[in-house]
Amino acid sequence: MDNPQDKREVERISCYLEGELISDHGDYNQVILYDISAAGAEVRTHRPVRVNAQVRINVITKKLTPFVLEGKIRWCKKDDDVWQAGIAFHRPLPLPFNEIAQFMH
Repeated sequence: MDNPQDKREVERISCYLEGELISDHGDYNQVILYDISAAGAEVRTHRPVRVNAQVRINVITKKLTPFVLEGKIRWCKKDDDVWQAGIAFHRPLPLPFNEIAQFMH
């Protein structure tokens, strides 16, 4: 299996934000947004997420600003008792990424 980290073309910012992931299949997961870039993000959860599912993540930033991310699950794998999933956003985030990163810290 290809390592998804090898395909990264844009800078990622580490973060640790709680959120709710809702898929087009009706699945609902509490997630931790682990890192983010202008093109995608990695989330961690205690349940698997379907690859190719269309998802919406409702995140509350550390500044208590609501933030909604939409995309497609590209990969999902289990690491010990935690599931990791990579999300490719439908559209790159609209603001310059350094401004978006300020919401994450």
